[in-house]
Parts: sequence; structure tokens; C-alpha cells
Amino acid sequence: MLCVRAGRIERAVEVNGRFLAACNDAAVVRTAHEALLQGNLDRAERLLAEGQLDDALAMAEQAVRTAHDWQAGNALVERAAALRDRVRTARQQIAAGRKPEETNER
Repeated sequence: MLCVRAGRIERAVEVNGRFLAACNDAAVVRTAHEALLQGNLDRAERLLAEGQLDDALAMAEQAVRTAHDWQAGNALVERAAALRDRVRTARQQIAAGRKPEETNER
């Protein structure tokens, strides 16, 4: 989880994957996947708040795919989709020559 907190999502997924490959407890696997997804969403929201829209969108879209692949809880799936939509809206506003609305609301 330290990798997630440090923003090293790829490394966290790698380490987590090795651990989970040996784990037969479905609840542990689900909890670990959801923790990684939470970290990914937190990082994407920070990028959005910093105005790094391309990186935020890439992370949000990956989070949506991951949430579905891992069959994450509905709240995480909805959070990932809402974040992706907020980033897309901000990009559209910029493309239209407008200042993006508040981007760091959940």
C-alpha cells in the first residue's frame, strides 16, 4: 500500500498481483483490489485538481476498466465513472475556450 500512497500504481499492481496469485481468500483479493483502485482514483483526482487533464483522464479510464474487470463494489465503479466524466467535461470546456468549472468536487 505504500506504493499506492507514493503514486507508484504500476509497482503496487505488480506487487499485489504476485501476492494475490498465492492467495486463495476471495475477500482478501477483493479488499486488495479495491484498495489499489481507491489509490488510483485518489491519484487521478489529484491530477485533475492540478490541471493535468490528460494524465487524469488516462488514470480515470483505466480505473473504470479495472473496476469492471475486478468486479469492484458499485460505489467504486460509480466513483471511477464520475471522475472520468468530470475530466472529460473539463477538457471539453477548455477546448471550447472556457475555464473549466470546479474540478475537485466529488
